[in-house]
Amino acid sequence: MTYLDQTLSQVCDCEFPVSRVELLDRCGDVKIKTPNGGSRTLEEIMSVCDDSPDEFASARELRNHIYCLAPEDFVGRVNYDDRGHTYQSKQQVSF
Repeated sequence: MTYLDQTLSQVCDCEFPVSRVELLDRCGDVKIKTPNGGSRTLEEIMSVCDDSPDEFASARELRNHIYCLAPEDFVGRVNYDDRGHTYQSKQQVSF
């Protein structure tokens, strides 16, 4: 299994550009781990979109497409923000 942030070229021997059909034939059963310990196959992730490109020009293009399709359990803790709270003053500031 691999994490989503690893390039699929490390686990899939497809050469780019690659068609969607060839990609799923060769690598559709590759399992990708979720941060909470679950996993989904590449085919399961890509099946949520009926309008996927017919061809991927690079591993980066494929990775970005998968990031767009990945379900919520790939995000990690929902609504988590480690940037701290933004303070907003109620007083109007004049420059």
